[in-house]
Amino acid sequence: MNILVNDVSKELPENASLQQAMALLALQTEGAAVAVNREIIHPQGWAEFILNENDELVVFKLVAGG
Repeated sequence: MNILVNDVSKELPENASLQQAMALLALQTEGAAVAVNREIIHPQGWAEFILNENDELVVFKLVAGG
């Protein structure tokens, strides 16, 4: 299936979870936040969150500050 990751088209197996996608695409997970179709997905839910064709992922690094 085809998804967008930070505006770049990527190919993944059907029924891939968000956790699988992060691993398959070698994306940094430590300190990362992920939004799927503009909804933040908590890291504890990545394994259960199944991606769909044409989903849009935005992966970004969390930064602490004030």
